[in-house]
Amino acid sequence: MKYMLCAVFLLGFVLKTEAQIHVYANDRFYYADMLVNMENGRVQPGYDRTWTHTMLTLQNHKIFKGFSSSAFDVLFRIEEYQLYLGDSQFSGDILYTYKNGKIYKGDSTFPLDLVYTVHQGGVYEGDSKLIFDQILWLDGLFNAEELFTILLALEML
Repeated sequence: MKYMLCAVFLLGFVLKTEAQIHVYANDRFYYADMLVNMENGRVQPGYDRTWTHTMLTLQNHKIFKGFSSSAFDVLFRIEEYQLYLGDSQFSGDILYTYKNGKIYKGDSTFPLDLVYTVHQGGVYEGDSKLIFDQILWLDGLFNAEELFTILLALEML
């Protein structure tokens, strides 16, 4: 019975650590140099885990200001890999589009509207994938919604 409880605890710990995303500048992996971290939809500065310091919260395809899920605090909405302003559903309010590892301005996939390229955890400016052009490193598994939230918290979008 003890072994069963230890196995369940260990599995829970492993799953909990995989849900975290740590964001570093460039390719530096120093814990003290962490820009932001994201856990359970909450983005906090540096390696802080305090809920009162939450910058943005991602929940139900919406991004909220601070540690909130109130309809009054909705800043952005994400639908079909597109970031909308506020709780809007109009195509004119699409701010960014994520497609094939690239983030474009507005409702576009035109090469001149390309802002960032995401490749193997690295975020690069424009269409580059060179290590010298890397501006962020995301350590952990992430999806388009989490990527949008992190970039917004870092004021890069």
